[in-house]
Amino acid sequence: MTGRAGGHDNGRVMASFDSLPETQRYLLWTLVQIARADGDLSPLEATYVEHVAELLALDEPSRETIRAALLGRAPLAEVAPPASHADRVQVYRDAVVLAASDGDVERDEHEILDGVAAALSLGADEVDQIWREAKAQPA
Repeated sequence: MTGRAGGHDNGRVMASFDSLPETQRYLLWTLVQIARADGDLSPLEATYVEHVAELLALDEPSRETIRAALLGRAPLAEVAPPASHADRVQVYRDAVVLAASDGDVERDEHEILDGVAAALSLGADEVDQIWREAKAQPA
């Protein structure tokens, strides 16, 4: 996706995927990878990713690209992890929430999450704490 911040939606400036801050781009990229991991895109997973795209005020062409990636029609270019440790922890937390959103974390999703944790340079204690918090959340 290319482009810059552009259109408007109810007075909000809409942003292209490429114009988003690195943390937001990485979050969306990661969520798409997690949602696609088990080969079965659940409605909850799709809705969660769509909701995040809406919260980020992503423009319609970028949302279409995200939808195509979710459906396996087009790849989404890989994005580098954020520099800030706090941002990396938040991205991982959001990814765990998405993976658990359909009630079951498949082996493929777990493998991707392990890779995400490694790419984000998160320690085992941090990862364990995030999983404990996720399991304590009401379904």
